[in-house]
Amino acid sequence: MLSVFTAFGAVLIVAATVTPSCQRVSAGNQARRATTVATIACIRTVLANQKSLPNSLSELTVGSESHPALLTDVNLRDSWGHPILYRKTGETNFVLRSAGPDRQ
Repeated sequence: MLSVFTAFGAVLIVAATVTPSCQRVSAGNQARRATTVATIACIRTVLANQKSLPNSLSELTVGSESHPALLTDVNLRDSWGHPILYRKTGETNFVLRSAGPDRQ
């Protein structure tokens, strides 16, 4: 599971993986984790520049003729194709999470 927590402009990225010692993490999964962390950082940057936090990330995929969408549906998925989970926890606080390869 990958999580990003933010409060008052401070960001903490947490990458937690429960892997039995006999199981190795493949280079592909390491690259996917890195890509997912970068995707979450991008979403966090977009959210930090909003006047107010949206109720859902999909609100950021809607644009107009004069203002293009800030994100696409592709930006809202982790490297395993699972949705990036967003929860607004206050006026300026939110949590972004990726379930990771095991969907946990």
